[in-house]
Amino acid sequence: MEEIINTLLRARRLGQLVQLLNDYGFFASLSKRGAKCIIEYRNCVFEDIIPQFGTYICKIDEIVVKRIDGHVNIKWMKRTANWDKKCISIILQSETSNQHNRADLDTDTYKYEFTSPNTLQNKYRHSVHGGK
Repeated sequence: MEEIINTLLRARRLGQLVQLLNDYGFFASLSKRGAKCIIEYRNCVFEDIIPQFGTYICKIDEIVVKRIDGHVNIKWMKRTANWDKKCISIILQSETSNQHNRADLDTDTYKYEFTSPNTLQNKYRHSVHGGK
């Protein structure tokens, strides 16, 4: 029963992450194949800086996923930083991650709530009208 609960919590956390990524324009999707979770990013909002900082951007993504999903192993199948058309990351849950999930069962709802991107950052954006 505990394994089922951990699986459901993990899916919910990663689902929230994918929703947040979509709110910021990544066009991400989440799928599950056995014990693997796969996040596919069809748009990289950091496209302009990938030539200089692509490896660092991908590392930041790994840190975020590990913070949300625990101690996991992440394997990049495709990356726009390597000139692929999209990014695909495979997330494998480790035993350490299972222990992390068990310890956080009571705080999960509070810990992983995301705010809408319609916050201060987007609230004051103004559209540009071609030189007017």
